[in-house]
Amino acid sequence: MKFPDAANGSATRSYPSRDLFHLLAVVVAVAAIAALYFARIVLIPFALALLFTFILTPVVRVLERVQLRRIPSTLLVVLLSVAAYFFIVGRYGIKVGDRITISSVTGDVIDVGLVRFYMMELAGPDSTFTPCAPVSFRMRTALA
Repeated sequence: MKFPDAANGSATRSYPSRDLFHLLAVVVAVAAIAALYFARIVLIPFALALLFTFILTPVVRVLERVQLRRIPSTLLVVLLSVAAYFFIVGRYGIKVGDRITISSVTGDVIDVGLVRFYMMELAGPDSTFTPCAPVSFRMRTALA
């Protein structure tokens, strides 16, 4: 933005603090986005925990109204949530014999553990895969 010069009345001076403010805003925005990107490994589980807290708090309150104290009702809700998770993963998760692709590695699942599964890597043209080598994968959460 130009302001008139007091000496000759022409618009020759600019307003540097406004330009610095815009530059600072861009730098802060880039730094905030970078911080969120690198902190996602902590922020995503924290956000999920907060979401589950909002979802499960009414269930705990109902159990408290049924004359169950807070700690036993909280433990009961947590145990039921863990049981529901394992039921869903066991029912709809990866099973032995499934053909899956993870990070451009295609293979048949040969063993499924609690936190890791093994698959036989397949290679070749799209229609004629041949076994190559067993590969181990550590399971991650479905939402991450």
